[in-house]
Amino acid sequence: MLTRVWKRLNGLWIRNVRSFARLSLLIGMVVVTPGQKTFSQSSSGVNNLAGVNQHRLVDTIEAERKQGVLLSYTQQYRSHGQPVRYKGTLYLAITAFSAKNCDVAIATIVADRYSGRVGKKLSGDTQYSYKYSAEVPLTPEVARSLSIVQGRPNQLEWETHPACTDQDACKIYWLEFQDERPTIRLNIRTDDNADYDGDVTTFDGMVNQFRVPLSSADKGKELVSMLQSFAATCRQ
Repeated sequence: MLTRVWKRLNGLWIRNVRSFARLSLLIGMVVVTPGQKTFSQSSSGVNNLAGVNQHRLVDTIEAERKQGVLLSYTQQYRSHGQPVRYKGTLYLAITAFSAKNCDVAIATIVADRYSGRVGKKLSGDTQYSYKYSAEVPLTPEVARSLSIVQGRPNQLEWETHPACTDQDACKIYWLEFQDERPTIRLNIRTDDNADYDGDVTTFDGMVNQFRVPLSSADKGKELVSMLQSFAATCRQ
C-alpha cells in the first residue's frame, strides 16, 4: 500500500472532485468475498451454534454493520519544508460475516474522504476505500486470545499528527483475533493507487492478527462472549 504522504507530496494521489454520494454508497455497501454468505441466518451460513443464540449473534453483528465508526480528523505537519494540512472523515465498519463449522469469515471497510493543501496547492474532495477480508479458524487458542483493544486506524499515520474531533488520539475500539502462528488468511483491496483506477489487491496471505472495528467496548465484549461460546461447542 503506497503511503498517503508520499503520494500527496508528489501530486500522484490527486483525483478530481468525487461526489459525497460515493461515500454514502460505501457506507451502505456490503462486501462479499467469493463463496461467502453475508449475515446468513440459515444453517448454511451460521451453524453449529449450540449454546449460543444464533439470532442474537447475527443481530449483534448486523447492528455493528449499521452503526460503524465515524472519525472526523485534521492533520497538520511539515514535509520537505512545506506546510501540509488536511481535514476529512474516516468511516469504518463490518460489512460481512459468516460462520461455518469452526471457522468464521469477516469483511470490513475503511472509507477515507478528505481535502486540504500541500504548500499553496489545493486539492479537491478525494476519497479512497480499503477493504479487508479475513478467514479465521476459531481454534480454542484463538478463542481464548479474543480481546478488545484500542488503537488508531492505519490510515491515520502518527507521522501526520492526526487529531480527531471527539478523540484527540483518534483511537477506536477493535475486536482482535490473534494466534501464535499465521493461521488467519487476510486479503486487502484498495483503490488508493495512483496508477490504476479501481480496486487492487495489496495483500493476500497468512497473518497471525486481525482487527475488527467496533462502535463500543461493550459491543465488543458481547461478541467475544458469543464467539467463545461458539468455539467451545463447534467441535462437539
